[in-house]
Amino acid sequence: MIPTFNIIDFGPVSKAFLARGINDFSNACLHVQSLPFARIDNPIDFLSVLSEGKGTCSTKHALLATLALENGREDIELMVGIYLIDEVTHPQLKTVFIEHGIIGVPENHAFLRCGQQRYDFSRSDWSIVDFEHRIVREQRCDPNQMHDWKPMIHKHYIGGWLKRQQIDLTIDQIWAIREKCVLQWMDF
Repeated sequence: MIPTFNIIDFGPVSKAFLARGINDFSNACLHVQSLPFARIDNPIDFLSVLSEGKGTCSTKHALLATLALENGREDIELMVGIYLIDEVTHPQLKTVFIEHGIIGVPENHAFLRCGQQRYDFSRSDWSIVDFEHRIVREQRCDPNQMHDWKPMIHKHYIGGWLKRQQIDLTIDQIWAIREKCVLQWMDF
């Protein structure tokens, strides 16, 4: 069950949801989840998720985490978790992996956590339950750090993964393959 609370007019994110007639956190989560999964023009401005009517796991969850923080709910945390995307998690990407001679690539996914429960409001057609058992690294993140920190920690993990897997590709090459995957599944 989604944690909920009444939204109070404490900050710009709270005001933006209230202006849209969304008065509690669970409805804010459901609204964000219903928006298309796509990159926004200004990923540093989380309110763009609402104004552009779309967002990624990073921008959608940073927006919701900021809403929680504005309302004094520090128990609702923004998290990032790394897991391997492969043909099991994303069957539509099988040809990309075959083309590059790899079984998959590490992906860094943002979500919310309250207590021990994880919540994913990225899209309405998937659930964190589908891959949470595959998360190999998980860390809390401040919403304002998401834009810079998430790719940095992701690339650092990819570097270690390449060494452990003895894959003869660079971090930049894996990142390019990962970008191809992201663009393909954003259209899914």
